[in-house]
Amino acid sequence: MTSARVIKNSVHHSNNYLLINKGFKHGITHKMGVINSEGVVGVIMDVSDNYAAVLSVLNKKTKVSGRIKQNQQIGSVSWQSMNFREATLEDIPIYAKINIGDTVVTSGNSSIFPAGVPIGTIKKFSKNDGESFYSITLHLAVDYNALNQVYIVNHLLRDEVNALEKRIEPIVHD
Repeated sequence: MTSARVIKNSVHHSNNYLLINKGFKHGITHKMGVINSEGVVGVIMDVSDNYAAVLSVLNKKTKVSGRIKQNQQIGSVSWQSMNFREATLEDIPIYAKINIGDTVVTSGNSSIFPAGVPIGTIKKFSKNDGESFYSITLHLAVDYNALNQVYIVNHLLRDEVNALEKRIEPIVHD
């Protein structure tokens, strides 16, 4: 992991991002994960020699694969509000047992983040009549308004995983 300092950050727009003080010269490349001591921060979206732009979790275009630690159910975390401390967890079936306070971590089902990095805890949930999935609100682990130090995750086998996925894509999407 490479540490970096946040030099610009936004939390009040619908597509937030941050800039960090590390770039190509420091081994940073597109689509690397960014975390801090609290949890998931975002994904590198662009890089120059000395700086990188990070697509924050607080961006409507960001989705992170999450897993409820207590029952292993996998869903997708996205930001759909203007509250920088909340996000939505989707695709959790209503037969799964969930509770307020359950922890959501990265699933490990991507080449960006390793498994087990905190994303947040379940703040509230509901079952809508006729729906197959819960409506779940998370309290995010990271205080995005107080970001200073972050770490860039270097998934050493990312290229191998991506190459394999590209080879099987025509077969599974036929």
